Amino acid sequence: MNWVVLDEARARSDMPTDLTPFYDAWLVENPGKAGRLAAIVSAVVAEFRDAIASNAANRLDPRTDALPESCIRSAEVLIYGSLQNEMGRKLSGDDAQAMTRAEILLRQIGYGHFVTGAGDATSEPSPHCTVDVPRTERILP
Repeated sequence: MNWVVLDEARARSDMPTDLTPFYDAWLVENPGKAGRLAAIVSAVVAEFRDAIASNAANRLDPRTDALPESCIRSAEVLIYGSLQNEMGRKLSGDDAQAMTRAEILLRQIGYGHFVTGAGDATSEPSPHCTVDVPRTERILP
C-alpha cells in the first residue's frame, strides 16, 4: 500500500483553483488565521488515522502525517469543505455531496470495511475492502 504525506504544503498545492484566490484574500483580511489550514489538515489526517487504527487488522505508516493514497482525495474534500465553512463561503451542491461521500468513506473505514497493510505492496492487495457476510451453501428449490 502506498502511504502519502498529507500536510499543509500538499493541501495548498492541491487546492482547487477556484478556491485559491478566496483563500488568499481571506488570509490577507485575517492574518491571524494563517495557521488554520495546517490545523484543519492535521485534524482530518488524525481522524482518518484513528478510523484506520480502530481495526486491529490495520497497520499504520509510522509517519503521523501519512494516509493511504486512496484516502487522500476524500481527506482533501473534507479539508477544503471545512476551510470554506470557516471562511464563510457557502458550499455548492456538488461540494456538499462530495463532503457527504467523504464522510461515508471515513465511517466505512471505522466500521472495518477498509484494510491497510504495512506500506509494502508485496504482502497484500492495497487497499481492499472486506465485508463480513457469512457465506452459506446455495440451495436451490
